[in-house]
Amino acid sequence: MTDLLFKGGTVYTPQGPKQADVQVSDGVITRVEQRLAAQAQVVDVSGMYVLPGGVDVHVHSRDPGFPEKEDFASLTSSSAAGGVTFVLDMPNTVPAGDTAGMLASMASTAHSNARLDFRLSGLFRLTR
Repeated sequence: MTDLLFKGGTVYTPQGPKQADVQVSDGVITRVEQRLAAQAQVVDVSGMYVLPGGVDVHVHSRDPGFPEKEDFASLTSSSAAGGVTFVLDMPNTVPAGDTAGMLASMASTAHSNARLDFRLSGLFRLTR
């Protein structure tokens, strides 16, 4: 992966907004400081806001069963375009993700199509 340095933006931190540069190595933020030396590919974000990625803990990929409504490629692509970096897929498929084998199959499909980090939530059936 490429190391990136986002320079000149307004970074929102737990202490509030501040002017800072953000260094990202292998997809992980490694430093947030003012005037970092450029030892990576520089992305000029002057005049822009740098915000943390969003987390969506309730999405429905609908694949298997209804991929024409939503599949992991379209779901994660649109999520990423909106600034989301992680999704938790809720069970809403046919067949249901209610066995280890079905979840493994769904995970395999998701891994090959996902554009961002994700987890799958299984369906639990209550019996008497």
